[in-house]
Amino acid sequence: MRKKPFFADTETFASRPGKIRVSWFVWVRCFPHLTVYKLAALIFMGAVSVATLLITPADAWGLIAFSTIAIAGLSYNLWAQATSVSERFVYGCLNPAVVVSINPYLIAVYADLTSGGGSAWPAIKILPQPLQKARGRRLRIGDRLATVSVYSGSTYSQPFWADFYPIAVNCVTDDETAVRDALRRLDQSEHETWDELEESLALVPKPCRPGLYWMRPTL
Repeated sequence: MRKKPFFADTETFASRPGKIRVSWFVWVRCFPHLTVYKLAALIFMGAVSVATLLITPADAWGLIAFSTIAIAGLSYNLWAQATSVSERFVYGCLNPAVVVSINPYLIAVYADLTSGGGSAWPAIKILPQPLQKARGRRLRIGDRLATVSVYSGSTYSQPFWADFYPIAVNCVTDDETAVRDALRRLDQSEHETWDELEESLALVPKPCRPGLYWMRPTL
């Protein structure tokens, strides 16, 4: 039986799930602002509690009680973040992308944001990625990437998702086999293909700037 995710949406399913295992060392290296401050606060609270207990044990219990609550809260927050990110790359949608700028690094990602079986709602998302921190060969303009996305918006009032949020696989793992496998699955896909990415990107105003670009007028 498939393990039920804690945070991933179980009412919708990606037609091409990411199936990527996140390396936390790579995640922190590429996105330190999302984790380092919380880890630092956790270590600081623990160190202050231990130091106070050793120096003035009679007066330490109030601070220790407060620190215990703070540490528990931070620990849960870190666990929830780690679990959410892990589930994102397992259950999220695998989308094709290409590097469109290297200074700074920008990528263009293609997705069909239709929320059902109706007509397609193709879109290009251009956004920054910390690819300078990825291992391996330095990526150049035109290099293809695999990304994993989650989607947002209400699909009850409109037939498409309002936005999507891709992250490059290279920014969460140094496993070259996993990166190649993700690219291979995109090569073999019959929808959201490299050709559709190139055709849609040609319609985006140049130079490329971050944003969501619809390939047809939205409602």
